[in-house]
Formats: sequence, C-alpha cells, structure tokens
Amino acid sequence: MPMLDDMKKLLGAAPAELAGEIQKLTAQGQFDPFALFAGQTRFHSIFLAPFSPALSEARERFLADGTGPLAHISDLFQKQGASPAEALQSARAMFSAAQGMCVVVLGNDQGVDTIPQLFFGHLEDAYLDQVVGLCGEKFPDPTALRAALAELRRRAQAKAGFPALHAGAEADTIPYWSGLADDLVAGLDGGLAHPAPERLRDLAAWIAAAHAAIEASGAMVESTALPAVLRCQALAGEVEPAFARLERGIGTIEDEDLVQLLMQLGDVAIARGRAPAAAAWWQRLLPALLAAYPASYDLLLARFKVLAAAQVEPAALVAAADALVKANRKNARHDLGREPIWRVAAEDPGELLDTAQAAELVGRSPSFIAKRLEAGTIPVHRQGEQVRIPKRGLLAWKAVVEAHRLLD
Repeated sequence: MPMLDDMKKLLGAAPAELAGEIQKLTAQGQFDPFALFAGQTRFHSIFLAPFSPALSEARERFLADGTGPLAHISDLFQKQGASPAEALQSARAMFSAAQGMCVVVLGNDQGVDTIPQLFFGHLEDAYLDQVVGLCGEKFPDPTALRAALAELRRRAQAKAGFPALHAGAEADTIPYWSGLADDLVAGLDGGLAHPAPERLRDLAAWIAAAHAAIEASGAMVESTALPAVLRCQALAGEVEPAFARLERGIGTIEDEDLVQLLMQLGDVAIARGRAPAAAAWWQRLLPALLAAYPASYDLLLARFKVLAAAQVEPAALVAAADALVKANRKNARHDLGREPIWRVAAEDPGELLDTAQAAELVGRSPSFIAKRLEAGTIPVHRQGEQVRIPKRGLLAWKAVVEAHRLLD
C-alpha cells in the first residue's frame, strides 16, 4: 500500500486509481462494523446508489472549500506526512472522481449495518478487490461478497440503473428493497444501540429513494411495505415526502402502524424545524384520518404536538386540546401540564421573550416560568445555546391551560 511520502507519484495517477489508493489509506483502522454485533454477523447484500443527501451535501462543501464533515480526510493524510496542500489536493481528487456509493450490507438477528464505500463508475477487477479488501479481515463471507460483486457487474453491464443495481439477496428489485426496509425497522424496534446512526440514516435514505424510483416507473409496491418505507423516510428526515406518501396510504395502513408513524413523523418534523409544514398537513387531512380511523388518544396527541410546535393560533390549539380531553381526560391533563410537548420548532419563531417578560405576559412569577422551562412544560425555542420563550406559542399555551384549568 503506498504511503504519503510517495504522494507526488500518487498525484500523477488516473483519478479513479488515485481515489482507490487514498480510500485505502483513509480506511486504515477507522471503521469496524463488526464491533456492532454481539451475535453472528452475515453478509446480506450489496448495492450501488447515488450519494446519500447527507454525503452529497458534505461532498459539495468539501470540494468547495475543504471544510465540513469530510475535512478530517485531509487530516489523516497530514498525519501520514503529507503537507496540508498535498493532503487537501489528494482528498479532493478522491471525492471529485467518485460518482456514487457502493454499499455492503451486513446483518444478524439484531438488525443491519453497512460498509459504505465510494464508487468510481466502473466495476473492474481491481475495484472489486478493493471493495473486498476494505471490508477487512473479519468479514464473515468474502466468497459470497465476491459472488455478489460478479452479479452486480453483470447487472451493470446490462445497463441496469438504480435501484436495480443490487446483488446478494433477493434478485427482484421490489422485494429486495422492501425486505431491506423491514430488516432496518426490525433492528430499530429491537432496541439496537447503534454506534453510528448516520450510517442507518443513509441506508434509510437509499431505501426511500429506491421506493420512490420504483413507484415513478409505474411499478406497484405492496401496501404492506408502506409502514416500513415510511419509517425509513422518517429516519432519513424526509418530512414532506413522508407525509405525502402516508396520505396515499390512508385507509390501508393498520391503526397501530398509523399512530406510530404519525408520532415518529411529527417528532422528526419538530426536530428539523418543519413543524409548520406538518401542521398544515394535519389541518388538511384530519377529516380523512378521522373517517378512516377511530379518534384514538395517541393519534390526537401526535397532532397536538405538531400544532403546538408550529405555534398555531390559540383557538386552534384549544380545540386540539379539547379533543384530547374528550378522548382521555386523565392522560390529557397529565400530558398537557406535565410532559415536555411544548417545544416550538419553526425557522421563524416570531417574537422571543425572556423569563421576566413571559412572567408578566401570563401573570405569574419569573420562578414559575423558570421551573417550567427546565421541565419543558412551557413553550420554548432553542437556537444554539440560547433558550427563549416564543410569544405566539406562549399565548396559545396560556389559552390551553386556562381553558382546562391545568394550573389549579
């Protein structure tokens, strides 16, 4: 393996060759996916895909100015003896040459994980050897991986494109991606403590993109696969596309699955500052949801969280609280007054108040406000280290607690 003191020689290599050599260098001791699994790990499959959204953004930033999540690649070269300029040039050459991702999927009874590698537009023997080599000496079945790589090359030679470029598991494209979605969700539900959730988010994004491409081609995906695909979209942070997909599945998704999906999509929307978009979806489709499903407490709670995070008008939030109380008065009084469901998540939260200003607005003491801020039981907007109280959200909160006498 070439070392960085011979970097000048590497810099004269063809881009794909250079990228391959650099990728080997950066892989030294940096990644052990097998540390994840306590049980027997197995080779699952391999696929070619575009860059994930997260990697695409990081790659563009690194190529533009050398900063961002990929900046450490240059640091690795410098530690091996390259000058800062040589290290940055080499790393940029690698990511410039890359055209997508080659993803090796591992699995066991606890879930799935991936070994993602850069793909440089060809499946020549040298690159296939590199893929196997980068999986490391602990890889459970290199023979199966080589067979899958050979099948992958045959598919590529047949001019197949994403999402059909996969091998090693189910041969047909729709069952492959649906099965992979099921495996990913099963691992999440099994409580697997994953050391690198970004890899699962990338896998979820590829699964969602594959199903979108399948549907765009006019092919039909079984309705039973919809909940798992939606879970993947939630994990990938694709809020609006996930709500649009869920809308198409109203009436076909089981009650429990629907409530779980709505809770998770709402949480993702809030975490990503997309609560207003989620609230608009809820307001538009609530009649269709209530017509297809019973107005369960959990369904209404999922709605309330999103509306509170979006700072809807006080009258609308009071009406949502009324529905909660009607569905389960005891649980509603607990959730509305004691649980942290008041986080405001909007790109523009409007006027922000400090503790004293909030106390004056609601007619309480600053200590009253401070205690509820700490508990998360009053509207709060966080921006970096700053924690403030959004006025619109506070007024809606005040209307709810007064309407239901939650402070008595």
